[in-house]
Amino acid sequence: MAKEPFYKRLWDHIESQVTFDMRGDTEGYPTIHWIIARSLLSDYPEFERFQLINSYVTNVKNNFNSALSYGESQGIVVYRSIPKGKKNIQFITTDPNYMEARDLDYERQKNRIVIGLKSFNDNMRLKHPDKLSIVGGETKRLTNKLESAL
Repeated sequence: MAKEPFYKRLWDHIESQVTFDMRGDTEGYPTIHWIIARSLLSDYPEFERFQLINSYVTNVKNNFNSALSYGESQGIVVYRSIPKGKKNIQFITTDPNYMEARDLDYERQKNRIVIGLKSFNDNMRLKHPDKLSIVGGETKRLTNKLESAL
């Protein structure tokens, strides 16, 4: 029998745990990937966890997006919170009521779109000024609409 891909195993673990949160970390891990890897290794003896943690963190990082995409393809929504101006994920959860996860995820996605639109507009202005009249106004309107949205 073929071995199950790591991203599926990772997804099953994320789904079963419901929430991973950096704020509840007493170990002092630097990213959510470390917390998930540590959780995956929870049934192992301490010495084996110590030996395996680095490779598991690498596997979690490399398969994280694939695992979440797989879960969402199964119809399960995963909410993420990344504080504005930060790169590290604060928490992931399948529970929309956890720490206002749904609203925080919306803000995260909105901020990413606004940054992308501004970057797009700047690149158009720099590289294709002759085309700016075609897309510039629409980009600016959408950016303003998103920034003013609750």
